[in-house]
Amino acid sequence: MIKPPLIFSLDTSSVFTVFGLARGSDVIAEEHFQAPLQMRDHLPLQISQFIQEHEAAQGSINAIAWACGPGSFTGLRVSLALAKGMAFARGIPILPVLSLKVLAANARGFDGTIAAIIPARKGECYLGLFDGEELLPLHEPICVDYAELEAQVPQDAVLLGPAISELPSEICEELKSPLARAQEHFHQPSALLLAELAHQEWHDKDAPNIDTLTPYYLKDFPA
Repeated sequence: MIKPPLIFSLDTSSVFTVFGLARGSDVIAEEHFQAPLQMRDHLPLQISQFIQEHEAAQGSINAIAWACGPGSFTGLRVSLALAKGMAFARGIPILPVLSLKVLAANARGFDGTIAAIIPARKGECYLGLFDGEELLPLHEPICVDYAELEAQVPQDAVLLGPAISELPSEICEELKSPLARAQEHFHQPSALLLAELAHQEWHDKDAPNIDTLTPYYLKDFPA
């Protein structure tokens, strides 16, 4: 029986940093923490130690699942640089997945629309709407002001993602969609779900060219 590929997952597109190893529907190990951007200076060493600890028992990594954005400008640059370094050194592909879709996967199976939000800047967030059953995108991700969420999010949607914690109380009261506050993991990316989505999306097509791979910023940032 052929084993599913061993996939290293990496997501630093929001306030959460997540990386891990997964094979098929099994997560081998996962590191998950919330830290300011300056703490990510230690990320290369953390990842190196993590891989040394777990890879020997599992075999060589076959691919890198990378949360490609939209999200934190600095976080996306950091994660892509790390992913490219690993990919070039090992001769393996990078499989990008929308960061909003990774979050939406936390509620896969919901009978309705899943609305995922990631903080942007200046009172704005990135918003993605997905079909609850198949996680098909209902439109391209957009950047919206928090005050505009009520008009953008369907009433039957479940709203989740790290931007939930930044919503002003008056906006929470205006929104008629249920907030997944009771289950904290709904608002955080998962290394296992990122790996599963990457395998599903890329198993039957060529991986993108690593040389030309760039983050999905969606919004312009100052140089």
